[in-house]
Amino acid sequence: MSSLHPKRNVQDLLRTWVQVVADRPDAQLWVAGDGDDDYVQRLHDTVATHGLGDSVSFLGFVSGEEKDRVLREAWAFALPSHQENFGVAVLEAVAAGLPVVISGEVQLRSFIEDKELGRIVDRTDPSAIAAGLSTVLADADGRRRVAEAGPAAVREVFSLEQIGEKLWELYDRSLSTASPHEG
Repeated sequence: MSSLHPKRNVQDLLRTWVQVVADRPDAQLWVAGDGDDDYVQRLHDTVATHGLGDSVSFLGFVSGEEKDRVLREAWAFALPSHQENFGVAVLEAVAAGLPVVISGEVQLRSFIEDKELGRIVDRTDPSAIAAGLSTVLADADGRRRVAEAGPAAVREVFSLEQIGEKLWELYDRSLSTASPHEG
């Protein structure tokens, strides 16, 4: 879905996955995206080092129908990033009805919190990431609620009409406060 980059904190997500699998031996982690060959190899090495080969699958870059299938079949979405300017993949997951587990450094944090669409975790605390994932995976009622509320929340806040209206207001406000150019 998105690029595999160290800022996305996938390495710590994989290390954390050991704790999740200890609580939920049937859990599966799908890592979607591609990136620098050396970094992706380190991720594979982390899976091997921690004996996670049976519970972690690398899907590579997914788009179109394959991405739709992955989002439809998943139970949750995780992005414990060190920094995300926005988080398009998070928005795509919520629009597909998935609860998310994200770090506070993902700029969609307030949207997720306000709409109760997932868990915000401390990216530096593996136990917090694991607890967030385990909680979401164990909460069938919460997953059903997000499956119903998530797509509507995305349309309500991020539809083309909503974003267009906000941009229009921003431009209008900027033009009305701008001082005329003196030449």
